[in-house]
Amino acid sequence: MRNLIASFLAISISTTLALAAESISISSPGFPPSVLDAEGRLVEDWGSLGVTLSGEGVVDGPTELQAVKLDDVVPAAQGAANRGAVRLIRTAFRAPAFPSGVDVFTVRVEEARGQPAEVMLGLDLPANATIGLRTVRLGGRIVLTLPAESLADRPMRDWGYCDEATSLPGWAKPAVKCDPAFRNIRAGMGGVPIMYRFAVDPKSEATVVLGLCESHWAEAGQRPLSCRVEGAAAQTVDPLASGGSTSPAR
Repeated sequence: MRNLIASFLAISISTTLALAAESISISSPGFPPSVLDAEGRLVEDWGSLGVTLSGEGVVDGPTELQAVKLDDVVPAAQGAANRGAVRLIRTAFRAPAFPSGVDVFTVRVEEARGQPAEVMLGLDLPANATIGLRTVRLGGRIVLTLPAESLADRPMRDWGYCDEATSLPGWAKPAVKCDPAFRNIRAGMGGVPIMYRFAVDPKSEATVVLGLCESHWAEAGQRPLSCRVEGAAAQTVDPLASGGSTSPAR
């Protein structure tokens, strides 16, 4: 199973090798290939990924496929289409990440009429896909990771968690009387940061109190946490050293 990284930034200059009429495969030795099809969609084992364009002056247009090499080294597939006010270029290649590689899908939009064009770029995903802040999941499997730039214009709620950590309601079992919230956890599996957002008035001050409870490890030093609050110095906290096992600390 492969993850997919999508990028919406320009990548290195390509050198055209050959034209392909229907589809182009990208692969790693010993593993099934992915395909850039005739419509410029990346076809994977979980489904396909395409992009949509809308805006004034945007029209439909056929996609021209090419087999290319990036930096004259990396084999890739490229699909380009004239879409009226803009030109849409999609490039896909397999990056050599263990064990089967990671497919990288890059989208570039260029103005085509010598004047600025305002367009909306969207993702065309399977109907049952779940979209998070930077990931797309199918049946609990992460199939697509978006670049950090995708968060730039994303509306955020005024309070609550704003990460893609795993919620585990009722997982923790504090041994002392405490707020019921300590029974629920968010787990940053694989190093995913746990982030909360709280709206405050501009230039105001606030006191932030973090309540922590370790309900798995019994010895200190197993899960130190680096806590950062905007405008304050980072603090490293070991919940077991501060409060003991299954006892909330702050």
